[in-house]
Amino acid sequence: MKAVKILVTGDRDKAKLPPTLGEGKAAIEWLELPVLEFEALPVASETLEALAKNPVDWIIFTSARAVRFWSEAWMDAGEDFPTETKVACVGQVTANAATQDGLDSDFFPSEPGSDRFLAEFEAVLAEAGRKPRVAIPMAEGGRTKIAERLKELGCLVQVIPLYRTRMKADLGNALSPEQIESLNGLLFTSPSSVEAYLSYFTVPKAAQLFAIGTFTESALVEHGLSASLVPGGDLQRIGEVWK
Repeated sequence: MKAVKILVTGDRDKAKLPPTLGEGKAAIEWLELPVLEFEALPVASETLEALAKNPVDWIIFTSARAVRFWSEAWMDAGEDFPTETKVACVGQVTANAATQDGLDSDFFPSEPGSDRFLAEFEAVLAEAGRKPRVAIPMAEGGRTKIAERLKELGCLVQVIPLYRTRMKADLGNALSPEQIESLNGLLFTSPSSVEAYLSYFTVPKAAQLFAIGTFTESALVEHGLSASLVPGGDLQRIGEVWK
């Protein structure tokens, strides 16, 4: 059975890339293409000192990358993150990253994504019976859906720009036309990765497109492309939507 070649737009943990499309199905030859780079932004020492002295009720992490940059900011400032602040994450992967950095997650939704997060987190807030103070460290210019909805609910929300996302400068030389045409599938991991890839490369007509998360799927639709949504964002389940 001939292997299928799938390109994934980013550095991924090779242990989490499935070797096949499923039991008894074709093997997968993965091609990793990091299309983005990330620059940490300075977080004012006054901001961290204020959060240490007057802890917010919740901190919300929207990505594993946000967890990493947040931990580095506190380490550089020589401050200890307050144990009184509860930790919420948009999904299991982000929660795992928080745990690795010593920030055990008090809440993450049953499925990853902003919509599921808000639906289930709103229930947590309703049960608490009060509107909390919330901090959301995130990418500069990132999607503010969670922050905006929590503000609508009456929460006091502080958004903290933490890092900047941009296309890799030398991206255009990363793939040859022959490599692109040999692909059977392309897996996009974020809306930014969609924009970066399409700024330099074409999409083979015969290749199936996959998206992690509804925002990524929407970014492809905006370019007139349809994609299969990876169930639960779990790469091990990509075979379920392979056509």
